[in-house]
Parts: sequence; C-alpha cells; structure tokens
Amino acid sequence: MRKRLTKNIPIWFLFVTIVVFILLCINFVEMNTRINMLAMVILSIANTFRLWKNERQLAMIFLLLSVLCTFFLIKSLVLY
Repeated sequence: MRKRLTKNIPIWFLFVTIVVFILLCINFVEMNTRINMLAMVILSIANTFRLWKNERQLAMIFLLLSVLCTFFLIKSLVLY
C-alpha cells in the first residue's frame, strides 16, 4: 500500500515537503508569521512544478497563491 501512495509523488517533492514540515515545526516554537509564509511559498512553488503537466489549472492556482504569499512576505519584511 505504501508503494502505491508514493508512486506518483517524486522524491524531490518529498524532500521539499520535509523541509516545509521542519519550517512549520520551527514556527510552532517561535510563532513567526514570516516563517509560515516562507514555508507556504516553497510548498506552493513545488506543488506547481509537480502538477504542471497533468493539472494545469490547479498548478496556476498554486502559482498565484505562491505569488500572493511572496508579496505578503516581502511586505512584512519591509515593514519590520
């Protein structure tokens, strides 16, 4: 069953997901919104690359989400 679940997920996406999970665990300790937005941007861009070939509309939504999170991340960095 585990092979069937991970069959369609590339190895690089699993590594990116692990990095994002580590960032979110750090966020639970520090409670920093910028870390959460950075994790969301990384995961959204990785998901865009993963889905671009098969589901292009969903990939564009993830790309738009990552652009919005990047905008808010830059805005929060400029304000502080």
